[in-house]
Amino acid sequence: MKQRALALAIKRIIWAELALSAAIAVPAFAQSQPAPTGAAAGATTTESTPATPAAAASGAAATPSADNAAPAAGKGKVQQLKRFEVTGSLIRSSDKVGFNQVQTVTQKDILNSGATTVADFLRDTSANSANSWSEGQSGNFAAGAAGIALRGLSEKYTLVLVDGQRVAPFAFFSNSVDSFFDLNTLPLNDIDRIEIVKTGAVSQYGSDAVAGVVNIITKHDFQGLQLDGSYGSAINGGGGAGTTKFGVLGGFGDLNSDRFNVTAAASYYKSNGFTLADRDSTRNQDFTNQPGGFSLLAPSYWNTPGGPQALSGCGFGGSVHPSATNSLTAGQPGTVCGYNTAEGTSIAPMMERFNAKVHADFKINDQTTAFGDFLISSNTTTTNDGLWGNVVGNPQNPTLVMNPATKLLTPFNINVPAGSPYNPYGVDTPLTYAFPNTVSEKTYATYWRASTGLKGSFGLPNGDWDWATSVSHSQSTVSNTYTNQLNANALTNIYQNGTFDFANPSATPNGLNGLYQDANNLAISKLDTVDATLSTPTLFHLPSGDVGFGMGAQFTHQSEVMNPGAAFATGEVINPNLQTVNGQRNVAAVYYQIDIPIIHNLTFSQSGPLRPLQRCGRCVLAALRIALPAGAGFDDVHVV
Repeated sequence: MKQRALALAIKRIIWAELALSAAIAVPAFAQSQPAPTGAAAGATTTESTPATPAAAASGAAATPSADNAAPAAGKGKVQQLKRFEVTGSLIRSSDKVGFNQVQTVTQKDILNSGATTVADFLRDTSANSANSWSEGQSGNFAAGAAGIALRGLSEKYTLVLVDGQRVAPFAFFSNSVDSFFDLNTLPLNDIDRIEIVKTGAVSQYGSDAVAGVVNIITKHDFQGLQLDGSYGSAINGGGGAGTTKFGVLGGFGDLNSDRFNVTAAASYYKSNGFTLADRDSTRNQDFTNQPGGFSLLAPSYWNTPGGPQALSGCGFGGSVHPSATNSLTAGQPGTVCGYNTAEGTSIAPMMERFNAKVHADFKINDQTTAFGDFLISSNTTTTNDGLWGNVVGNPQNPTLVMNPATKLLTPFNINVPAGSPYNPYGVDTPLTYAFPNTVSEKTYATYWRASTGLKGSFGLPNGDWDWATSVSHSQSTVSNTYTNQLNANALTNIYQNGTFDFANPSATPNGLNGLYQDANNLAISKLDTVDATLSTPTLFHLPSGDVGFGMGAQFTHQSEVMNPGAAFATGEVINPNLQTVNGQRNVAAVYYQIDIPIIHNLTFSQSGPLRPLQRCGRCVLAALRIALPAGAGFDDVHVV
């Protein structure tokens, strides 16, 4: 009933707009006529016309032929305007008309910003929100990757396209549930422009674009050679953060004269990162002199009935501090041993990236162009997480071990037996202990995408039709290696069998043997896409202007595999990362768009897909817009 009512409402709106157009046909037609020849001497009349077939196929500016130019001159030097693709619209639009919801960022804007990566630039755009994650935040389950989030929603609601095509998301999810595209995959020197649709009313993309669309458009038809590079380092407040960047962009072949062009770009980026110890304000990890501040020293202490009590000796360079000021034991009476972990805790991770992209266009004839595109990226990120991950008995983050038989997680027994030679209390006493050695997370991310297709145009009596078809495969493979993870059996031996002197580690030099080991996990994300589009800005003519129509079809197959390594899966280490995914889905959609001019400067647009969804069968997602072109004096009105 809801679908039938919606369809009926759409039909009534369209017929109403057609009736309105007919009602105002005479004044609208009169406004569109050129002035008499005598009064128009030396005047210039501008009107929007379709691009020539060659321009539509190659993306080059439309150049009127001599045959077309002569009549134009006789009618008052009519200037033809190129029509081009706009993100969020199936129908090509001239550069003097269209909707205002697309923010375009040019290559000049990127260069003037001083950004060294695509992620750095987009992070500072006004459209981005605080819900986006950077490569420096390992706690979001997707270390080494950076995304963008529009309209204050999470990253999974923002659709990122590359050259208008869907791409596979980063193999791990931020917050363990939000899929996103890693912006560090693309070389910065290959970016031509970025189009940001800051509205969710983009029905051709479906629910993937609830927050909006970011279309990153790379360079095509480039000729020549361009080199760029930079080096930078912090000079105040410590050190670190040294960055090195080098890029090369080249291309050969003229698409019009040679009938082909190959454009290639590659970039190398390295950042040394920096730690808490590299900055004066964070070096000592003591913020008790700040309002509401605490000490962030990693603590070790006995949990006694009277409160935390520091060990008789604080090994590994630790010292005794009041428990009331420590973030883990805030407000409690007693003392703790505190260990400074600033040198082993990253503020910005160490990063090394290599990205390369090749795009080739081949002009089959004046109306048809074939293209091929290949992108590859290899990124390595190392994040140091300090000792906090190995604070056993942390009340804020309980230590868990997995039972291999039941696969269930249970709390680790932190009670040191009364009979232990290193228990000074003579009764079973819980011990919270910060084991040394920095916990590091090293992420290896490899991404590649290959795509090919055809695009072109053909002419009919009412005007030109533009068409395009493409097929692509993209894949993200990510592995994480976690160093200095605590072996569950060795830790149990230390706590229960008295093999390690907690207060005087040097007295048991072999006490930590077998405690530390590496653990890893692996994820692979794949996306296969086949799509086709057909559109015309001149389906038929009304006195108020041309009616545009476009339609498209798309099929995607997406798969995701995420598996823990053996150390996690078998419970060899404490707090195992057991996230597991093994799934796939097929999505097919057909979508359309129709633009109807109401009057000369007012257009009604209706679009929507008809796609099968698992939970509701066939669902209609429609978007209605009534918009004025730029400069008309009013803002766009969107009805969704």
